[in-house]
Amino acid sequence: MPSILTLQLIFDPTQTAYTPFGRFLPDPGPSKPVNQRSKVWILDSNAPVTDNPANPFTISISNNPPQVQIGIIGNLGNIGYTWGSGDTGYALRIAAVFGRSAHHGSRDQSYASAFPVPNATPKVVGTIFDMTFTASQITNNQAVLLPIGSPFFHDAGANSSDIYAFNVGVTAFINVPPLNTTSVYTFGHDPDLQVDQ
Repeated sequence: MPSILTLQLIFDPTQTAYTPFGRFLPDPGPSKPVNQRSKVWILDSNAPVTDNPANPFTISISNNPPQVQIGIIGNLGNIGYTWGSGDTGYALRIAAVFGRSAHHGSRDQSYASAFPVPNATPKVVGTIFDMTFTASQITNNQAVLLPIGSPFFHDAGANSSDIYAFNVGVTAFINVPPLNTTSVYTFGHDPDLQVDQ
């Protein structure tokens, strides 16, 4: 069974140092429990895997590659905010868009994404992954998950690396106290990902 590798991102609408700028919370550091860590990769729900924002995070497609997913946590439970809904009926939308990184190396990298479209036969390169959640599908302070899948596509070469830029975007409809008026919030994160053979 493959491992599960989760990019965990946390937002809190009351955090004025980040929310007005559309940013997820920074990582508070290794002294905090795993469910309070943000902007980190987590392998099999254990301790976060070190991520250096100056370099792409690296995974390998050989020998049972991990199932990759994005976990979004909205910290609403203790602050009186509740999940609302937009005109389309959802409370939260997660989208991930993959593309070749601007610094994809000295060779011409072929694929815009290492991940296939889910359930497509034959396998087709997937560059956009998108999912919506209603308020009843979300538990405060627990992650909702956008499955991406296992990396599959890679340029030929045992020692080659493909480097991808990808953006994770979230739209959240949240009822704000004291009048419980629904406000819309958006958040984004732009990690790099390197896939090795």
